[in-house]
Amino acid sequence: MQDVELTMPRNTVRFCLTEKMCSKRILHVALAYAKAGIPVFPLKPKSKKPIFKGGYKLATTDPKKIRQWWKKYPDANIGSPLFKGLVALDFDGEEGIKTFESLDFNMPHIKVITPRGFHLYVIADLTSKNAVMPGLDIKGGGKDGYIVMPPSIHPSGIQYKWEV
Repeated sequence: MQDVELTMPRNTVRFCLTEKMCSKRILHVALAYAKAGIPVFPLKPKSKKPIFKGGYKLATTDPKKIRQWWKKYPDANIGSPLFKGLVALDFDGEEGIKTFESLDFNMPHIKVITPRGFHLYVIADLTSKNAVMPGLDIKGGGKDGYIVMPPSIHPSGIQYKWEV
């Protein structure tokens, strides 16, 4: 796989999807996200719920802390509040697909396939907000919420996957 970069003109925010981020080894992926500046924290296995009280507020890019967490919880999913300027548009279910189709969406993006729809990672000055439109939530932006990151396993048993 070739690295995929997501940037916006006249914007200092940058996200580069690397081969290590597409691995099936959770610890390696969590460390790759951290190296790219994306703070992470552990979620319960096959869950969207944080392992620790405080959840996304504990997210870090510290490799030592990340290794500690995933050594203790090797099957943990990965959560992230992302960072200011990087958000995920979360389209869920038929409503989300209809909402997406109704938009004239032409922003540069990287796509994640989810069990109920898809996430579009974009560079934008937005913060988390649920139910922006039918089937659409905004996740990330560095505060007030988080997103489940690939290669986490959804409660249904289906894996979140980058589409490249």
